[in-house]
Amino acid sequence: PELLYKKAFEYYEAEDYLKSQTLFELVINNLRGKVEAEKVYYYYAYTHYKLGKYVLASYYFKNFSNTFSNSEYREESDFMTAYSNFQLSPTYRLDQTYTVKAIEGFQLFANTYPNSERVSECNLLIDSMRKKLEKKAYSEAELYFDLQQYQSATHSFENMLKEFPDTKQAEKIRYMIV
Repeated sequence: PELLYKKAFEYYEAEDYLKSQTLFELVINNLRGKVEAEKVYYYYAYTHYKLGKYVLASYYFKNFSNTFSNSEYREESDFMTAYSNFQLSPTYRLDQTYTVKAIEGFQLFANTYPNSERVSECNLLIDSMRKKLEKKAYSEAELYFDLQQYQSATHSFENMLKEFPDTKQAEKIRYMIV
């Protein structure tokens, strides 16, 4: 197990994340209850992120935060949970479940760690995702209008004004409602 542990970190440092991940999986069960388990689990979550498996990365980072609540890596892990969901956020035309999860995650991070250096980054990412949600809401309302479903279009535009009161398109939306 010691050799596997050592090699796992060597592969990680060499950016061979797949081999590193495989070795972490073999080692992780032998380390339950030991001090080394924390570091292994943290790097194991990062291997998923580095391999582009963002759903699993988000899960493992969140699980890490819940399991090792006093860890020095907890702040980074909480951020990476939200950032993994951000990576999954698709174009505005598709389902925005991961966008909403990422916004909630970044907001929770900013509330939990208000003095963190990453709060400003969180706020910028939240703003960009809210713009995406705003664009989606507008395109949905516009689609109802184009389909001559005027009552539905009116409700959609009104809901958009409620949900995004600071939109730059407020004048155009009010015109479309009329």
